[in-house]
Amino acid sequence: MVQLSAGKQVRAADIAAQWKVAEKSAKRDIAELKTCSVIEFVGEPKKGFYRIVVKNDE
Repeated sequence: MVQLSAGKQVRAADIAAQWKVAEKSAKRDIAELKTCSVIEFVGEPKKGFYRIVVKNDE
């Protein structure tokens, strides 16, 4: 999350390496974060990356 907060482009493999878990576990955690609208995937499959969703409170 620190890398995402810093605006870095992060992929599932990067998250798995950082958390020291299998990529499958990272993808499961990523799916939960996407479901909660915390992060989103940007770009084409295999070429895109994840970023934190910025919500505008009105």
